[in-house]
Amino acid sequence: MNFVYRLTAMLVTSLFLTSANAASTDGAPPSGDTAVGAANKAAKKAQFAEREAAFQQNSRSSASGSRPVDKTAQSADPIPKATTKQEKRARFAEQQMSLQQQSRSSASGSARVDKTVPSADPLPKATSKAARKEQFAEREKQLQREAQP
Repeated sequence: MNFVYRLTAMLVTSLFLTSANAASTDGAPPSGDTAVGAANKAAKKAQFAEREAAFQQNSRSSASGSRPVDKTAQSADPIPKATTKQEKRARFAEQQMSLQQQSRSSASGSARVDKTVPSADPLPKATSKAARKEQFAEREKQLQREAQP
């Protein structure tokens, strides 16, 4: 925030001085010797170039003080391009498996669940339509009783 404020203040000051200078000359040639006028213009150009370079340096999108990235260098572990359909499928399957393993909902490092063992208190499954209706009605009554104070 402080940088943005300083940058804005410098730009406003620069614009104010430029407009004040333009208003004072009113299109008239610079007073005095033309060599002095040329020297003033050269000094202003140099000052502007210096200020512009400072602004460009400060307005980078990268972090302050970081070195520019050498984009000509190869990455540390380049992945070769998959050219055939079989390579693409194999790479996709490998990537998909890796992502699935990383996105498990279980805690990291916890033991796997043995799904072959039946649960301790299994709910009876209704096999017919009438049994499902009866089970639903019973569950609805139970919920109604729990909801009443």
